[in-house]
Amino acid sequence: MRDAANRAKSALWSEPVTDSAPPLTAPPPAGGVAWPSPILIPNRAFFALLDDVPGAWYFARRDGTFAFANRGAWSSLGYTPEEFARCTIFDIDPTLEPEHWGVLFSHKSASDSMVVRTRHRRKDGSEFPVEIRASRVSFEGEELCVSYSVDLTASERAETARVETEIVNRRLLAAIEQASEAVVVTDAAGRVEYVNPAYEATSGMNAADVRGRAWAELEVNQDLVFLSEMPGVLGGAGFKGRIRSRRNNGERFDEDVSVSPIRDDRGELVGHVAVKRDITEQLKLEQQLRHAQKIEAVGQLAGGIAHDFNNLLQVIHGQAHLIRLQNTDGLPEPMLEEIAKAVARASSLVRQLLAFSRKGTIEYTELRFDELVSALHGMLKRLLGEHIELEWICTTQPIHVRGNAPQLEQVVANLCINARDAMPQGGRLTVRLSLAGEGDLPSPAMGLSPGKTLLLSVTDTGHGMSEEVQSRLFEPFFTTKEPGRGTGLGLATVYAIVQAHGGSIDVRSRVDQGSTFRVFLPTIDAAAPAREAGVNARLVRGGGRVALVAEDEASVRRVTAGYLERAGFRVLSVKDGVEAERLLSNPDHGICVAILDAVMPRRGGQAVYEALSARGRSIPVVFVTGYDYESLVLTAHRPGVGILQKPFSEDELLGQVAHVLDDAKS
Repeated sequence: MRDAANRAKSALWSEPVTDSAPPLTAPPPAGGVAWPSPILIPNRAFFALLDDVPGAWYFARRDGTFAFANRGAWSSLGYTPEEFARCTIFDIDPTLEPEHWGVLFSHKSASDSMVVRTRHRRKDGSEFPVEIRASRVSFEGEELCVSYSVDLTASERAETARVETEIVNRRLLAAIEQASEAVVVTDAAGRVEYVNPAYEATSGMNAADVRGRAWAELEVNQDLVFLSEMPGVLGGAGFKGRIRSRRNNGERFDEDVSVSPIRDDRGELVGHVAVKRDITEQLKLEQQLRHAQKIEAVGQLAGGIAHDFNNLLQVIHGQAHLIRLQNTDGLPEPMLEEIAKAVARASSLVRQLLAFSRKGTIEYTELRFDELVSALHGMLKRLLGEHIELEWICTTQPIHVRGNAPQLEQVVANLCINARDAMPQGGRLTVRLSLAGEGDLPSPAMGLSPGKTLLLSVTDTGHGMSEEVQSRLFEPFFTTKEPGRGTGLGLATVYAIVQAHGGSIDVRSRVDQGSTFRVFLPTIDAAAPAREAGVNARLVRGGGRVALVAEDEASVRRVTAGYLERAGFRVLSVKDGVEAERLLSNPDHGICVAILDAVMPRRGGQAVYEALSARGRSIPVVFVTGYDYESLVLTAHRPGVGILQKPFSEDELLGQVAHVLDDAKS
């Protein structure tokens, strides 16, 4: 075959090559590309017409050279007519081999034409996809392959974009279908076209049931504020806020909603999309957090005033006691007795307040909660009165907890008293104790586990409570009772004790349908015997020995010193820890016991004790405190150390002194 690159041709026509075509290297494949019988071209004027026809036309010979190519062909490849005249079909189709061309050119069939997709190469080496429609023609005794080429670049790009868009759409749909937020798509008029599974789960309505319905008629129809803005939303204004909705079962719930308009390419409003998130549990946790913060604030206030208040009670109690002992003026005994009772009530009130700040005298031991509750049955029956029917449904299965027995007893008693007060005309009070099951537990955020949590419920048939009352039920000093009937600390104390024990409490109530309080407490696997921690009840006699009293409040200092002097001690009194440490550091003073206030200016009692211990000076010590017990717990377990909570009696003080002196001897 002659080298086609060395032949001179015109842009319109090139003379035929006389060389024979390359032999077929293989027969055409069965069912392969079909060719028609040659079509006769009448004259060369036909080619002149094609030169101005849009598109790329090629007339190729058996050897791959071109007999003719129109302007659309060579210009689309970046050639001039002269440059293209030196090209063959193998130059513009990099995928075509000469042997394959010979096979295809020689194959005969009755089909009209052949359609092939391949690639063409431009002069600059770049390639692009094409679709070729080819047939055989005959001109002046020579058979030619005529093909019309269509550039597929734009269509391939469009197809790629379509496929990519389809992939993105599938992923987007999968994301919406699997999203935890509810998604609603409506038309421009607000009629539902699509809802995702999260919407079905949240609302309780199936997609088939809501499709075609007005969204405003569905779960959002409970929020009047949102409905008032619906005309603007449907007009394309959008919406973002919190609304009150209703599930299919009638239950109301809160959700955050964001509604956005959907517009087409021309900016025309064609629909709306709403994304909604159920925030019911979130609001419950937020409410619990706010309540806990309120309780903490009150606890901090209680801790701040408890020290000074207990000092006042100590003075009142001490002076009344001394007056009672030295009653030479014939003061009525009932008056002194009333003073003592008032001090006791005030002291109890302070201890309840201290429960909020967790600075009260709290010692935790391992105990059986079922036995603790059962032991209260008789007392509660007498306390409630005959007009209350007490139903007692408590498991006999051992339930072990770690806690403070007096405080847990207070929880049971306060709940039962609160239930009694809700039934002034009588009713039924039911106390249940069991292990909590999977469906009983409160929010998972509480960290309680089924089978590892006890459930104590107290149910009454009283007047019940509104939602507003329930929202404030555990707030300190909040009460619905008549003035003088309650302090508003009963349930607040219960809440603080339960929280301090790592538990949770909730209430379920409706007006005129009674109330149920549920207490959840973590259990432990086994209970160890509770450690007995008492004080030596034997009262000590001073016998002229020296005792030190360190107390910043002068009146309390005088009362404490008076107690010790009545017992036969000689007393050294100081007003702060620095003076106390100075006296205690000198053995010449002969101090046998020290009564140290835990909180004093310049230096507290515990700091004095630690400083003396570091220097090897060991003296029996009784710490007195208005609230800061927990910081003294470790120190209190040392030999020769005791703790007294203000206000204390003369016997309590002398009992502790006897206890620490005996410890020091042993």
